[in-house]
Amino acid sequence: MVKFGRHINAFISNDNAGTGLFVVPYNDIKRWIHQQQPKQVDLGGKVQGTDEDANQFEREWRDALRTAVDDFANAVGDLWEQIFGRIASLDEARGALPDVAIRLYVQQAGVDASQELLTRLKQIHAAAYNNAEALRKLVKKFDKYSKHKTKKLSPQLIPAIYAASFTMGLPMLEQGESLFRALLGIGVEHDAASIQSHRDASLAELNMHQKYIEGRQAELDWLKRLTVSLQPDELSRLVAHRGYHSVKDRSDKRPIENSLTAYEAAWTNGIHLCECDIALTKDEKIILAHDEDFSRLALDRNSPMSNKQVGDLTFKELIALPLLSGSRPPLLIDVLQSARHIGGGAQLVIEIKPGNEEAATALARMLIHHPELMPCIALIMSFDCFTMHNLRRELMNLNPQPISGNNRHNTFSSIPTSMSLMKFGSGNLGGDLGGRVASIDHFGIGLTLSEAHLDHHLESDHQHPTASAISQHGRNNNPRTIPRLMLLTVAQKPQQPCELWVQVDDFSPIDGWLRSGPIDSSSPYDEGSLDGIYLQFQKEMLEPEGAAALLELSRRYFVGIWAFSGIDPDDFETFQSLIQSGVSFVNTDLPNTFRPEISVRSRTS
Repeated sequence: MVKFGRHINAFISNDNAGTGLFVVPYNDIKRWIHQQQPKQVDLGGKVQGTDEDANQFEREWRDALRTAVDDFANAVGDLWEQIFGRIASLDEARGALPDVAIRLYVQQAGVDASQELLTRLKQIHAAAYNNAEALRKLVKKFDKYSKHKTKKLSPQLIPAIYAASFTMGLPMLEQGESLFRALLGIGVEHDAASIQSHRDASLAELNMHQKYIEGRQAELDWLKRLTVSLQPDELSRLVAHRGYHSVKDRSDKRPIENSLTAYEAAWTNGIHLCECDIALTKDEKIILAHDEDFSRLALDRNSPMSNKQVGDLTFKELIALPLLSGSRPPLLIDVLQSARHIGGGAQLVIEIKPGNEEAATALARMLIHHPELMPCIALIMSFDCFTMHNLRRELMNLNPQPISGNNRHNTFSSIPTSMSLMKFGSGNLGGDLGGRVASIDHFGIGLTLSEAHLDHHLESDHQHPTASAISQHGRNNNPRTIPRLMLLTVAQKPQQPCELWVQVDDFSPIDGWLRSGPIDSSSPYDEGSLDGIYLQFQKEMLEPEGAAALLELSRRYFVGIWAFSGIDPDDFETFQSLIQSGVSFVNTDLPNTFRPEISVRSRTS
């Protein structure tokens, strides 16, 4: 067995040569142990060592410990300064943990420099390990050969070794070495070409990850610069279609559509209004979803659940069906809670799919239980005229008072909304209402129409009622603003039975669609109206005649515009033209070309 003294001499001459790292002078200190060998014999024949030798051993041992600690601190400090010096320009380097810093260094410095740093790391590790072992073995040897029965050094000196930075730092150094090897593709026996190929693949993976991070950050920076460039009135009319999302169903740069991240990214970077589509699960949870199923957006498109209709899935099943981004479809209430906490005018524009009256009923039911979320909804719309008027009738049932006017000013935007409050009231929520609907306080407010101050919303023809003007109210006996109700239409031949077709050259059918007759033939109540119309974009809207028709329509109703992604224009010039024609809401997918003078740029470019 090789003696440790010989090992340490070999280490100093070979592995540690030229490193400049301190190594404990094991053999020099050990001589004080040997010099304890018999100096004198007592009357009983027992050999005694000298106290001076023992004291000298301890002095030199402690000097070596202090030097090893200082040298380790300097060496490791120099190493980390080299790492952070190389990555200092990266935002991710701020407060980076050791593994993150090493990953960034490998990416920035490349293979050769990283290999050199790994070599230095191994040298520091080897010196620290040998120093810890040398000091431990010296104490062990001293206590073994010491003739001083009362002077044992292990209880005092061994704890000092284990508390020393170079001993405590050994696991960190080992983890650093392992990470460097993994990133550089070292540790597996291959031929030279295979090793280089593996290293290149590892670096390529790192580069892809970094580009992914930089790409997402660049997109958010672009959105922030875009919203800062818009005037408040422009921001109040811009609607982020399905949130700030990727129209190509990718999640590398932007979130996917109708995801919680898509809405939070929009709201926290200055967007006020975001459009979403809702659907109802089998167990009556309202989620955000555009398609009938998740075959387009599911991470596992081979999963049987991805091809089942949303209404046939429970929420538990949807949790087990992650989307392309790795997250599940969000609950509407979660998205609304985010909007509420973010504040600053963050609101949803909710679309109810045609024929999905159950979703509308569930939405009303949710708002009854959570009236504090009402101000987080700017408007509710649908292609289904029946659904929208049924929603409006429920508002009428709440307050059976004469209502006059069908224009954009005498709207119902100050009355609580529900699809089936009568049914709720006859159940557990309100008991047997009978003919006393008007006196029942469904939302805890119990207002008559005159008390709702509808005339408070009167505006000039050129004044846009911005989303930020919607006020929030508490639960207790205070009026509560409800979302606007609008009808979606198409400009082409309808694909669904309930779709209504209207073009810019003739808006005359709109009055009839938005107006609703009396509640019954014997009712003395005047007609009312939905709040507005959400039209499909037509290029004629940008021409003088079409713009004039829009302006005239906007004097009577709120007007929104939706368009086909990738087919219709989606840019700032078109957006400005539409809002100058009185349009209150304009859907956009926020392409990077929306405003050409604002381009996406990487922070590291």
